[in-house]
Amino acid sequence: MEAVIDITERRAGRSKELAKLTLTTLIRLEKGNPRLQFTTTFDNQMTNHRLRVLFPSPIEVDHHFADSIFETVKRPNKPNQQFWENPSNPQHQECFVSLFDGENGLTIGNYGLNEYEILPETATVALTLLRCVGELGDWGYFPTPEAQCLGQQEVHYSFESIRKETQYASYWRAQEGQVPPVITQTDHHKGQIASSKTYLAPLADQVALTAFKRRISDNALITRAYNLSNDKSCPLSLDLTHHQAQVTDLLEREMGDSLPHNLEKAEIITLAWKED
Repeated sequence: MEAVIDITERRAGRSKELAKLTLTTLIRLEKGNPRLQFTTTFDNQMTNHRLRVLFPSPIEVDHHFADSIFETVKRPNKPNQQFWENPSNPQHQECFVSLFDGENGLTIGNYGLNEYEILPETATVALTLLRCVGELGDWGYFPTPEAQCLGQQEVHYSFESIRKETQYASYWRAQEGQVPPVITQTDHHKGQIASSKTYLAPLADQVALTAFKRRISDNALITRAYNLSNDKSCPLSLDLTHHQAQVTDLLEREMGDSLPHNLEKAEIITLAWKED
């Protein structure tokens, strides 16, 4: 019977052998979009390693912001050593991580790359592109050969330099990058339509729109949004032509409340829009 060594007793270390890894990165800057967008491709034939892209910065702050579920989380760059013993401090994100000193900063967006770390000594954002492991768990031996991620890989991420006026806009631009526009070819027919159209306006940069859909029960339009800030409220001014808004809960049940003029810190609001 093969013995299992407790994880705290293992003595595995970094190998001294090196292997060549070629990465190809396409950098794209679109008209009207301040985000630098990166696509990196490579053929991974190494096991048990982590590949990261580093974004060093001159931002001198002791905290950063990361996208979470209906919330922008504020986290310390360096964890409290009284409670954190690990030699590294990787954290989870949804769509972005940001360093900001009140005047200037940067926002790093990603598509499905949920691990990052802030290297506090150099104010560097370390974004994990690939983490390859042969086993998972710390209470036994659970082999995971597919988690070595061998073969061709393609990853997507972005960089945006921000100022005080563009901090929150950079957040929802990173969120926008998760869902590209859907284009459908129509047939040939007569008709008139405006060359540009705003269906829902206006929204402050500090407000992130997360849903614009139909309610199943009665086909009413549903919008959901939240305040990207955890420490300050913001004005809420929404308008949908020829529609009236009713506040609902997250299950889209109408609550009878009137449309508020402000969103409080990290507040979520769901609205049902019905035609006049």
